[in-house]
Amino acid sequence: MGTDTFTYTISDGNGGTDTATVSVTVGPNANDAPDAINDIASTTEDTPVTVVVRSNDTDPEGDTLTVTAVTNGANGSVTIDATSGNPVYTPNLNFVGTDTFTYTISDGNGGTDTATVSVTVGPNANDAPDAINDIASTTEDTPVTVVVRSNDTDPEGDTLTVTAVTNGANGSVTIDATSGNPVYTPNLNFVGTDTFTYTISDGNGGTDTATVSVTVGPNANDAPDAINDIASTTEDTPVTVVVRSNDTDPEGDTLTVTAVTNGANGSVTIDATSGNPVYTPNLNFVGTDTFTYTISDGNGGTDTATVSVTVGPNANDAPDAINDIASTTEDTP
Repeated sequence: MGTDTFTYTISDGNGGTDTATVSVTVGPNANDAPDAINDIASTTEDTPVTVVVRSNDTDPEGDTLTVTAVTNGANGSVTIDATSGNPVYTPNLNFVGTDTFTYTISDGNGGTDTATVSVTVGPNANDAPDAINDIASTTEDTPVTVVVRSNDTDPEGDTLTVTAVTNGANGSVTIDATSGNPVYTPNLNFVGTDTFTYTISDGNGGTDTATVSVTVGPNANDAPDAINDIASTTEDTPVTVVVRSNDTDPEGDTLTVTAVTNGANGSVTIDATSGNPVYTPNLNFVGTDTFTYTISDGNGGTDTATVSVTVGPNANDAPDAINDIASTTEDTP
């Protein structure tokens, strides 16, 4: 921009000439576009980096430059920081390598330019493993081993170890010493869904935790629970023992007394009407005797319990008169 001059000469074709000077004033354009210069940046795996791209960009008129647009990289996303106005590159999860993106600057007067940023993404010292939730199933009262690591991964391919487990609300969890897998044992007679968590380690400081959901289905049948009983009677007096009043069955099946044993000092039968055991002490026995009975739920489940019978004495035992015979001779007392 400025003023310049040049001369020119004219001729009339008959030997006459003359020279004159032209003065040219060169003024500025309405606006000169800025100049965006390519940049380089570096970061580590999974770590965003802010690139101060305008530090090497220029504008002929010295206009303030603004980043107005960015493109994503092939292996990362790019945003414009609302405070600094600089591009922020975030590499994709676990990406390591070189990626590029472009940005556009504006001088605010219609002038724009675009440049490229090359970002080198280096590896972290270690990436944590990724524990994935699992599901398992078992039947009532039956432990289940869950091979939780089959769907877990580690970015560096490290060997994963289960280092901790939590118990479920309705079952306990241990780590099998041989396989290293969690073993879930449902509480007695529990049927339903329970959950527990486990933690894996890659051996290099990286850990992750996931949840296992366990469905516990019912068995075909649960055995009943026969509870020991006590009874009392008096000498030579049978007693009927209502043994099933405290016995239970998980499925609520009707319980039947199917077998009894005799006591050491008395006999036991099953009453045909009530289905209860009837203990009859031996003649004149006083003391404590025991017998066992077995109940069945009608579906293959049985259990056996013991009845303890205390036999007390009568207020009095009647004497026992035994017939006698005698002989004599005539006229002799």
